[in-house]
Amino acid sequence: MLDILRGGIAVATIGLVGPPPAAAQPEPTPQAKAPTAPPGYRIVRGPLMPAPAGPLDSGGQVSCPTGTVAWGGGTAVQGVGGPTESINTSAPNGPTAWRARVNNTGVETQQFGIDAICARQPKGYAQTFAQIGNPQHTQASATATCPANTVLLSGGVLSTSDSALASVTSAFPASSTKFTAFVNNGTGVNEVLTAFAICGEPARRRHRTPRSSARAPSSCRTPSRRSAPPDPLEPAATSAPGGGL
Repeated sequence: MLDILRGGIAVATIGLVGPPPAAAQPEPTPQAKAPTAPPGYRIVRGPLMPAPAGPLDSGGQVSCPTGTVAWGGGTAVQGVGGPTESINTSAPNGPTAWRARVNNTGVETQQFGIDAICARQPKGYAQTFAQIGNPQHTQASATATCPANTVLLSGGVLSTSDSALASVTSAFPASSTKFTAFVNNGTGVNEVLTAFAICGEPARRRHRTPRSSARAPSSCRTPSRRSAPPDPLEPAATSAPGGGL
């Protein structure tokens, strides 16, 4: 069938000069840029710790390597989880550590882990917080805001309650400079909720002047100047420093 088709094309093109034009080739698909990380970037994963069933929460913390600071962190209960497991606190503990407390109101001991996301300290690094009363049997929220000329890297939430009836219901970036957290206080005691924002200066944007297609005579050209490389301590990388729930 292929030979017959080729023969038909040859008869149909008698009198034309040269072979028929080649079929257009599809344009290559541009490759996505690989994720990058700031200097010293590392996710420090602490050992699994027991969370016994009971009325009180269980907690711990992990620390960043020397020469780095906490850009973010998190915690999780191992396994499928369920309505009897929840998070009480997940927040920075100073500039170099991440702490967490989890609740287990079930009947069996569970295990939980804590992660700290660490990297070298960026310019403008700061941890800010906002506190608000969390009355008994109510849900409250607080929003921490970054200082001027900085952007949000991540955030955290802390409850003053050590009861398993106090739990985080949501924590997320509210904007590029704010972090919001909600905590439900199911206890009979008034508590305090603290939201944290971890911040750093944004990367400087450098604009190149478009070049003209016409070239000036060599005697009139000015020496070319290369743009300065990005500051390695600016938070311009694409690896995740934090998130929300």
